[in-house]
Amino acid sequence: MSFQEDCWRVPSCGWIKINCDGGFYSSAKRASIGVVVRNHDGKLIDDLNEIVKADCPIVAEATVVKMGVQIAVNSGYSNVIVETDSANLFTDVVGKGVKNWKFWSLVQEIRNYLNKIPNNQFRLIRRIANQATNWIAAQTIKGKCREDWVTHPPSSLVFILDKDGLPAPIDPLFSKEIEP
Repeated sequence: MSFQEDCWRVPSCGWIKINCDGGFYSSAKRASIGVVVRNHDGKLIDDLNEIVKADCPIVAEATVVKMGVQIAVNSGYSNVIVETDSANLFTDVVGKGVKNWKFWSLVQEIRNYLNKIPNNQFRLIRRIANQATNWIAAQTIKGKCREDWVTHPPSSLVFILDKDGLPAPIDPLFSKEIEP
């Protein structure tokens, strides 16, 4: 098994990239999940962040990937790259079997959704290439991820997006042209 990305990269023209990450909190048996969907310009085009029930970290990761692929299918995207930093989940989704029965049905759902996308790639990436989604999941569990983070990202997220090589989003409230 090899990691395909050391940093976040824009997908090829006409492709959508969906990054998924989940954070598990054993004391509460909950997970925070984050999905970031970007187009070939790197523009944020869709998102998901919420708190879900999970009894272990791999269930959190499988849940978020399932939800990310579900976004692609429901949106009608036909050229999709889905990225995760969970090596165990990646191995189970691309392999023939599933090592842990706790999330067998989630892996089957992921495979079924991927099969509905005409051109799909499922990739394993390093955590460093998944920082924006990791940030979303971490802020969600703290209750600090605003619903409008895609259109009004906080400065800490803008810093991550900038490191990804993307132009900083322009807030329409502050983008008035200066008259000569």
